[in-house]
Amino acid sequence: MRRSVVLIVLFWAMGLNALAQTQGIMFEPTRSWKKIVEKARSENKLIFVDCYADWCGPCKQLASQVFTQKEVGDVFNSHFVNVQFNVEKDADGKVISGLVDGNEVVNKNWTEAWQNDWFDGGDGWYYYKKVLPANEMTAKVLTSLKFDSNYAEIYQTADYTLKFVSEAVQYSDDDSVNHRAVQANFGRDFKVISNNVITWN
Repeated sequence: MRRSVVLIVLFWAMGLNALAQTQGIMFEPTRSWKKIVEKARSENKLIFVDCYADWCGPCKQLASQVFTQKEVGDVFNSHFVNVQFNVEKDADGKVISGLVDGNEVVNKNWTEAWQNDWFDGGDGWYYYKKVLPANEMTAKVLTSLKFDSNYAEIYQTADYTLKFVSEAVQYSDDDSVNHRAVQANFGRDFKVISNNVITWN
């Protein structure tokens, strides 16, 4: 009697790009879900799905420290068809975004403060370019969202979610403490110049 294919999903809403492993978990090269299911059925195995994103620290730790272990590979390779999916890319490997035919579906009206006070780190995060005093807030970064006129009718009943995730490090009078904390949390360094303005490296 053929066993049903059971889907097990390990989802980190934070990401990874796993390296090819020779002793650890062997992930399928195909992104075709149909082929993955067919293989699982033919080999009478379960399916292990690792969902990741390129900017996810915990996912990278899994890829380099857990998935590479021989003991882990022995278990997963024997009982599962293993596959990875980047949650920010489609089946063809193209980045999923708010674009349709290359055009923004939603127009975002960013403030001048967004342009001036934030630094694009190129790692999926934006870094505030100032030391933020206690009990103070940053200036508004967004004034409004509006569906583009070309898509307003199509998406008039759609829900659009714009999610902001923020992290902060408590500032210390000991500069060495600040640098260690920033490096530990953000993996980069900074320099405070005049008027508590920060430059990020």
